[in-house]
Amino acid sequence: MRIVTNQGSNIHPAMAAEYDLVLAPQDIDVDSIQYDTRAGIDLDQVDRWVDTAESHPVVLGSSATQLVQLMVELAKVEREILFITSSRKIIGTHDAVQNATRALRQDRRYADLDIRIVDTGMTDVGAALPVLVAAEANRAGESLDQIEARVADFCRSGRMSVYVENLDGLVKGGRASFLRSWMANILRVRPLLDFDDGELHASARVAVAEDECRALAERMASELSCKQVWAGVAHGNDPERGERLLSALREVFDLDYVYALPISPSIYLHVSAGSVGAAVFPTPDGVGKPIDLPRG
Repeated sequence: MRIVTNQGSNIHPAMAAEYDLVLAPQDIDVDSIQYDTRAGIDLDQVDRWVDTAESHPVVLGSSATQLVQLMVELAKVEREILFITSSRKIIGTHDAVQNATRALRQDRRYADLDIRIVDTGMTDVGAALPVLVAAEANRAGESLDQIEARVADFCRSGRMSVYVENLDGLVKGGRASFLRSWMANILRVRPLLDFDDGELHASARVAVAEDECRALAERMASELSCKQVWAGVAHGNDPERGERLLSALREVFDLDYVYALPISPSIYLHVSAGSVGAAVFPTPDGVGKPIDLPRG
C-alpha cells in the first residue's frame, strides 16, 4: 500500500523518506508563474512574493489530471492507495482525487485498483499527524481497511487551533472573509482560529497584552478531556514562538509525541509571519510512535 498526501499536510522530507510517502503536486502561482512546493520553498521567499507580486499569490492544489498520472505511476507497483488530504473545504485536492478515481476506473486495466480517501478536516500539522499514524500502521502490517478506519477515527478525535498575527493573507487569499470585521480592531486583539467541520472559525480573541501561546494551549485543553496526546506545532517563521507554544502545551498535556516545524509554505501564504498553530490528538492505541524529526 502507498500513502499519498498533499503538500499542505506539511510532511517533512525526513518523514517522506522514512515512510516512503508520496506527495501530490501543489503549486504556488505568483503572477502566472507556478512554483512546485514539493521542491521546497523558503518562507522568506513567500514573504518576498507577497510584498512584490502584482496580485496576491494563489495556491493551486492537485488537478484531477495530475492525480490520474500519479495513480497510473503508482499502479505499476501497488494496487492499494490511501490518500490523506487537508480539509476539502479549504483546498480542492480531496475532490480532485475523487474525480481522478472515477476517471481511472473507466479503464479496465485499473478495475482492481483500490483507492481510498480520508479528509482530515484540518491542514498543516493537523493533517500531518494522521498521515504519520497511517504510516506507522502500514509499517505494522495493518490492512487498508484497518488503516482507513484508524485514520478517520484519529482525525475525528483531534483539535487544531491557530493564532494569527497578521490577517492580510487570510483575507486577501479569500480563505477567511469572515475576518474582515476584525480589521478595525487589529491593533488591540488577534484571533484564535479553530477548524470546525473542516472550516476555519474564529473561536476566541486574544488581546495583544496576553500570552497568545498560553491562550492557545488553554483553548486546546478545554476542547480535549484527555492528558496523553500527540501534538503538532507549526510556526510562521518564528521558532521562538513555536518553542513557547510547545512549552505551554506541556503545561496542560502529557506529550507522548511532538511534531514541530515551520508552517508549510502554502499555509504560510495565508497566515503570514508570526502565526503559530497546534494540533492535538489523543495518543492512539495500538500504533507505534513515529520517528523524531531531525534537529535543525
